[in-house]
Amino acid sequence: MLKLLSVWSFEIAITIISVIFVYYIFKFYYSSSKSVKSQFLSRLKTFSGIFLAQTIFTTVSSIFLSMKYNEVVAIPMLIISLLELLGFIYLFRIVRE
Repeated sequence: MLKLLSVWSFEIAITIISVIFVYYIFKFYYSSSKSVKSQFLSRLKTFSGIFLAQTIFTTVSSIFLSMKYNEVVAIPMLIISLLELLGFIYLFRIVRE
């Protein structure tokens, strides 16, 4: 079962933060592609939309996995989610410039 201060709870928190960053990136590219008709921006919008769907799926999957598996599964998932979040933070910084 999911405990408040467990590896799973940290992993799920990281994926939720990732969803927030990717949503902001998607929202930026979505509004940019509407105001500036560019095939490149349209592709970036699609690309970020796929990442948004993936991070939402990862969050939901992590919740279900936490109910069945222990830290043996949670630790690799946490590392993957942290690396993913670092990439999204970097992309977020690029978008804000």
